[in-house]
Amino acid sequence: DFRTSRTEHRLSSKDYELIKMNLLPTQETGLYFLLSLIVAILFALLALLLKKNKTLDELRYEFSNRELQLNKKLYETAVLKNKLEAMVNSMTEGVFMLDKDFTLLVVNPACRRLLDLQANPKMSIFDIVRAFNKHYPIEETISEVFETGKIRKISDIQLGDKYFQITVIPIEVAEGVPGVGVLMHDETEEHRLTKRHEEFLAMVVHELRSPLTVIKGMADILIHESSRITVEKQTEILGQVKDSSVKLLDIVNTILEDTKMDLTKFKIVKRKDNLNKLLQSEVSNYQTIAREKNVDLSLIVDKTIPDFGFDNDKITQVMNNLLSNALKFTSAGSVCVMSEMQNGYVNVSVKDTGEGIPDDKKPLLFQKFVQLDNSKKVQGPSSGLGLVIVKAIVEAHGGRVWIEDNEPKGAKFIFSLPLS
Repeated sequence: DFRTSRTEHRLSSKDYELIKMNLLPTQETGLYFLLSLIVAILFALLALLLKKNKTLDELRYEFSNRELQLNKKLYETAVLKNKLEAMVNSMTEGVFMLDKDFTLLVVNPACRRLLDLQANPKMSIFDIVRAFNKHYPIEETISEVFETGKIRKISDIQLGDKYFQITVIPIEVAEGVPGVGVLMHDETEEHRLTKRHEEFLAMVVHELRSPLTVIKGMADILIHESSRITVEKQTEILGQVKDSSVKLLDIVNTILEDTKMDLTKFKIVKRKDNLNKLLQSEVSNYQTIAREKNVDLSLIVDKTIPDFGFDNDKITQVMNNLLSNALKFTSAGSVCVMSEMQNGYVNVSVKDTGEGIPDDKKPLLFQKFVQLDNSKKVQGPSSGLGLVIVKAIVEAHGGRVWIEDNEPKGAKFIFSLPLS
């Protein structure tokens, strides 16, 4: 109370008026206070807005950085995916993948080719199952792999004229999403080789039985009846034993050479020698057999061929194979051996007037365990390895061997050896 204060403190009238004017609110001071408050609020809002804008900039930067990182990851994933697709598409093995719903995710061109499904651009797993179901229930194996999570491998699945090994592998097609990958390996060539090998072994057993039976029979006669047979008959029997032994040794040598070819690829020892002399010796050795078959065996040599490096024993074996084949398939005709020098190589040919070889059979001649049908029309063992060995020996010398027709009939085998 100002009145009390004025009495107690004894303020002057002037002092009291001054105090009253400064302390009591007026219309002007109220307006000033309100404006000051508004300004303060505005400054506070401005500061808050500036702070908020700074936070938004940071969020924009963080978002932009995350976006760049994501795009980089997507690009790297796309590059990896393209590489994997290119690799799968270039594989000779058939590959297809599917998810747990049996939706086909990937199928490469080799799979389409092996299953003969190239004409179906929108193929599904049902097309694959149909292709397999004629020969193997593939869907059962796939279901089993989904259930067990274990790899399954099945061999000797025949699809038409082809044989396959199927490997079914559990995979993850996406994070936490199971799938299956199937790899198809074409085993047709291996299967054919195995079959030829089995036929070869059966033939060897048959061919070994014949000479061994003769040898055993003749030996029994000499042991039990030698006192009752003449010397001439004994000589004849021993001749048969010798012939059978030679056949037997021929078969055994062929098998050994095949083993040697697989294990050592023929170790060639080249020494400077005269090839024409070797040819003369071989032709001379086969003259007796040629006369027995009424075959004219002749030799024409190029006398300009110098001595050069080759393995005498191995080339002798080549000539034995070629001459024995030519005489085996020729009756009452001719066989001619010829040597000539050509472009730094010595070519040796053995041509006959026998039955000849059909064009569709020529590519098979230098394959293992292959015997042509006409080999059944001749006597004597045939392993199906002779020409394979010839090819291996000639190629080990750096040369090559091939076949031509001998007009008007017959065949002509030629091999070439490098002079240097």
